[in-house]
Amino acid sequence: MRRHVSAILASIALVGCGVVGQAQDDNRVPVAPAALARLSTSAAAWELPTLPDRRPSWISPEVKGKAQLLFVSDAGTNDVYMYELPTLKVVGTITGFAQPQGECADTKGDVWITDTTAQTIYEVSHEGRLENTLTDSSGYPDGCAWDAKSGSVAVMNLFDEDGATG
Repeated sequence: MRRHVSAILASIALVGCGVVGQAQDDNRVPVAPAALARLSTSAAAWELPTLPDRRPSWISPEVKGKAQLLFVSDAGTNDVYMYELPTLKVVGTITGFAQPQGECADTKGDVWITDTTAQTIYEVSHEGRLENTLTDSSGYPDGCAWDAKSGSVAVMNLFDEDGATG
């Protein structure tokens, strides 16, 4: 649903860009740039329903003891995929996210996953097991970084509840 809304908004924006300030031979009404800005701003604030993920997570037994794994989030499928390095063989899929956007790893090898729509950051073990959950009640987390010196996770927000970015 979210992708459909984004595609529609992008189409509207592209159509709008093509008609602003041009003579209209086909009875189209020009779209003012201010109207396009309001439309894109209000679209970002839409609360779209999150559909339940009916597929279970799966982790290959091959993951146990693997030194190098790559976790990749897919906000389109709402899943996080685990790849074995260097072969890039898929060895797991973690499901149940609302909109996973970014990951970072800590010194233990655990992976922190930012879930933007859920306003949550998950700590997942190197083997894909949920270890910890943090709530970001004032913002929409979309990235993170691990500070090895302090042992802290830093989380970046797409925007806050009040609409402020960063």
